[in-house]
Amino acid sequence: MKTLFFRAGLLFLVALCSTRAQTQERLSLSEAIDIALYNNPGIQKARKEVEAFDARVLQAGRIPNPELGIDWNESSSIINPGEANERDISFTQSIEFPTKRGNRIDIASTDRELAQLRLDRTVLLVISQVKRSYFDLLLSQKLAESLDKQLALLKDFQQLLAARFEAGSSSYLDVIRAKVELTRLKNDIIKAQREQQVRRRNLQLLIGKDAEQKSALSDGFPTALAIVDNDSLANALAMRSIVARCARLSVQRQKQFQTLAKSTYLPDLQIGVSNQRRGRAHKPMGC
Repeated sequence: MKTLFFRAGLLFLVALCSTRAQTQERLSLSEAIDIALYNNPGIQKARKEVEAFDARVLQAGRIPNPELGIDWNESSSIINPGEANERDISFTQSIEFPTKRGNRIDIASTDRELAQLRLDRTVLLVISQVKRSYFDLLLSQKLAESLDKQLALLKDFQQLLAARFEAGSSSYLDVIRAKVELTRLKNDIIKAQREQQVRRRNLQLLIGKDAEQKSALSDGFPTALAIVDNDSLANALAMRSIVARCARLSVQRQKQFQTLAKSTYLPDLQIGVSNQRRGRAHKPMGC
């Protein structure tokens, strides 16, 4: 009796494990895009660059630090500098010409905007790659399913030809042709399965997941397609092109550098206060 219960429990565990092994995680297109955007190293690098340029904007707008200077001249003793004959204590503040600080801030802001555009471009590229890989895998799955259905139909047709051949209503050449087509279709199925595995691994690696982990795609192909005129599409892409915007900002950045270089010819100002003490002049010794 105990042996019977033990075998029943063992069979239940084996069935449970096999059921869990067969279940696959369902993956939608939006989930795949979110995972890829979170795990992609290029996007993480671009985000860090944007944060670095944020700090550079603050650094470009800083005001020069004030300076404190103390001078002791003709000191009679290093231990007691207060007995020196001359002492200067000064506090100065440099003031740049008004356009220099603004030009530096403009250049740093343009660099930050360029970094943000590079981040946006990287995000768009990753999204397009994920979509293409997702639909490639979905297409390979649909193709494999179609080939399986063709295989089932061809097997039924082969059985029908075999029965007709035995009845004498079909030639042996038709049976051979059916076998050849069946073998060719099986080879196509093997090729489609290999292609499906390759595309699945490409998608898994692209989104940063384990290549051996299988995921069932939950989304299908889009059904509604918008009809867009070629000229309007070209104009819209030209207006929203990140590459074109980066080119315009690069030209603007060079102009800002030229303006900053011209402003270096302008003098800076320096204001401050100082406290000076001068000792008595030495009297000439008498003869």
